[in-house]
Amino acid sequence: MHDLRDLQTSASLEELQFGDAVWSKSVFESLEPLATLSGLRSLNFNAKRIDDERIEPLGELKRLEVLSFPPRQFTTRQVAWLRARLPASLESASLAPHVQLERPLELGGKARHVLLVGKRKPFLDSVTDAARIRKHVDGFVEMVDDFRRDPTVKPD
Repeated sequence: MHDLRDLQTSASLEELQFGDAVWSKSVFESLEPLATLSGLRSLNFNAKRIDDERIEPLGELKRLEVLSFPPRQFTTRQVAWLRARLPASLESASLAPHVQLERPLELGGKARHVLLVGKRKPFLDSVTDAARIRKHVDGFVEMVDDFRRDPTVKPD
């Protein structure tokens, strides 16, 4: 399945899970068909790629209670835009500025405990890279605030 258009007629759907980024076939044309799923409360997807790279359709899902997608699926700006558009009560580690890893990742002989959210963002050490993490978090919060102040601004 690469096209989510068949889901457009599923307005009563409350939970949806799709994709497996490990498989090269887990590529989807667009998330646009999801915008019509007004009753959706839980969405979990793990796509290798979204061809049109747009996050905007998810901003229409105002009843979401749980949302999960890979931390590198969209740009930091797109994630900040979505955080500003969806209810504050939404549970989602995917809409946070960074992910704290349960187990450190060893890269270059150094333990990395934090993954900054956004395309091509790095894994960082929570101690030695604390200033860089703080700068990223502050920038993310500022973007969210900017998007909330002016809802007409798009993430791209």
